[in-house]
Amino acid sequence: MKTKIFMMMALVALLIGGNACTEEDKGLTPGNETSLGNGGEAVPDPEGTVLVSVRNANNGKTVVGLFETGGFYIDEGDNFVPYYYYAVDIDFCSVGAVNGLGNVREAPSKGWASTVSVQEGHGYFVRYKTNNGYYVYARLYVEKYILSAANTILGAYVKYQSPYEPENIEDLLMDIPDAQFRDISSCGIR
Repeated sequence: MKTKIFMMMALVALLIGGNACTEEDKGLTPGNETSLGNGGEAVPDPEGTVLVSVRNANNGKTVVGLFETGGFYIDEGDNFVPYYYYAVDIDFCSVGAVNGLGNVREAPSKGWASTVSVQEGHGYFVRYKTNNGYYVYARLYVEKYILSAANTILGAYVKYQSPYEPENIEDLLMDIPDAQFRDISSCGIR
């Protein structure tokens, strides 16, 4: 009798657990498995996610050095800006409000700037132009603001993954001449 009850409970647990991960959890459209783009249901943080407390320039100026993409910080106006050594070669682009770092998947082709506003709950791409003209990407997510007792912004808790290859990398490489496109392994994005 105890064996039958145990087997029934095990079967129920398997049925519940087996259906827990959906296409939306993986960032895919149900049915055809195409990418949802940026957004959708919250996706768990990817392996290699780093969480940092970034103080703005008025409150200690934390400089974040991203692997292969250079550095950035939050300025006095609460904007992401490149760290001065890399200012010419780094751009940012907001993808808007998303549910976490795992939802920042497809880099936009437009809207890149050297300064973007830091907004709680928003995702961003960072790109660094290498000496050979290729871009290396990273992705950011602003978890929440760091606030003072007087409710002023001191900085932000930022999650990032660097380097990161956007899901739509082939679309972003369309303007690269054929010879370079065939050898994308040399660009440092894989």
